[in-house]
Amino acid sequence: MVDSKQEIQRPCWDCQRRSTVCDFTHPACQRCTTKGLMCSGYGEAPPRKLKWLAPGKVSSRNRRAPTKKNGTKKNGANVKTKNQLAASPTSSSSTLPTIPALKIRTNASALGEAVEYYNTCIYPEVLAMLELGPNTKVHPISPQIFARTVDRPDYLRYGFVCMALMHRSNRLQDSDPEVSALNRTFLHFRGVMIRSLLLAINEEHVGTSNVVIAGILNLLLLEAHQSSTPEWRNHINGIQQLMMIRGGVRAVAQAPGGEAILPTFAHTTALFDSTSPASDMVIATMHPDDFEFIVDEYGARHYAFSSFPSELFRELVNINFLRSKAAYEPYFMPDLTAEGYRILTRIHIFVPEEWASQKSSFAEEWVLLARINQTAMALYCLSSLQSIHVLPETAVLKNLCGTLARLLHTHLVEAMQSPRSRRSLDWYFIVLGVHSVHLGGGMREFVRTSLVTLSFSNASRRPIAAREILESFWVSGRTTWDECFDKPYALCPPWGLNVRGAT
Repeated sequence: MVDSKQEIQRPCWDCQRRSTVCDFTHPACQRCTTKGLMCSGYGEAPPRKLKWLAPGKVSSRNRRAPTKKNGTKKNGANVKTKNQLAASPTSSSSTLPTIPALKIRTNASALGEAVEYYNTCIYPEVLAMLELGPNTKVHPISPQIFARTVDRPDYLRYGFVCMALMHRSNRLQDSDPEVSALNRTFLHFRGVMIRSLLLAINEEHVGTSNVVIAGILNLLLLEAHQSSTPEWRNHINGIQQLMMIRGGVRAVAQAPGGEAILPTFAHTTALFDSTSPASDMVIATMHPDDFEFIVDEYGARHYAFSSFPSELFRELVNINFLRSKAAYEPYFMPDLTAEGYRILTRIHIFVPEEWASQKSSFAEEWVLLARINQTAMALYCLSSLQSIHVLPETAVLKNLCGTLARLLHTHLVEAMQSPRSRRSLDWYFIVLGVHSVHLGGGMREFVRTSLVTLSFSNASRRPIAAREILESFWVSGRTTWDECFDKPYALCPPWGLNVRGAT
């Protein structure tokens, strides 16, 4: 029988391979970690070392029979790999790297493979966006960071695996045989994630913690990107209840991780409410002061609310509150109309150049994003509030809507040319798409094709879902905002959140 002490003192496999002295730290050798290596551990057998290769490259090859004279050319010049074909469903794909396959076979290897995929395929795609300014939510995953994931709950670790699987699946054509396998694997790890969350929620002193709230929020965002599931409202309701048990958003803000959870929660609910009918909005169950606190506390940070300036994000929340009030308190309509005009005035006096001057680089692109935000917010204000009769449908406002739509179209054409700007444009195309019911077919075609491009470049199915809703609306004979979104839709989910430090 092998003595347990001797077994523990066996060096890790990497130290044995390099003939260095191991420090025997479990579960990962600190000597490996400090050298920037991912420790292979102390298992009974040495783990297989996998290395990502570019598509079409191999490190070894079996002997092949001689090719026939009428066969494929030996150098394979005219042959494309399946991944190369699958990675180009739209014209925009030529600017993006070919995505290697992601074939997760076991739970044990899942996180390591997902991290490798993220570092190889996802992170390089967002580097252009990071040129606009620092984003603490996005960074490569180093061996040191990976080593710290050992102590994180399964619902966070496997949520990351689901994100990698979803990215890969959404980069392929639906007819690709790899898609069904990826989707099955996604559902498996989603199930693992949900079971882990249920156990945590039922655990005393853990069930209302920030890390559990972050897990539910990540599950919500994953499902929103992957499907048009109506369950997103259940997730939002659950998060609200946990926050109430904790003592409200201020209590969540005081605990580690609150700076990531609260802006993402506010951003998500505000955008989802904008594509919901006025009579069925999440914001009806929340207090205005909660949103005020979140905007005041975090609005000055880079990307706190994606590309929204905090001043305009605040007006998005105000418009949503006004829509909800009009649906449930129509007897206050004169006061609501006056408030609608005040919101429109505040949007109008926003100065894009002044806001962009606070940025450290790419001032022109920040000005463009600010103008897109200002124009889209004014158009959303008019379209959504006229839909429920808060603002009148006068000739002056009708002409203003047309001017705003044409201006927004001009700005979006320019923004789509920049890899730094186009990752966060979904909502603005939806706003333009709704008003396109009053415009010609050329504007609708621009919205339609741009949403397809964004679906591929952002690896999300939501732009395609938005396109289908808009296409149905355009031919329905209906013309108002609430007629387009006659039930709650989750069309513009942000991309996850960084929960390092959440407890």
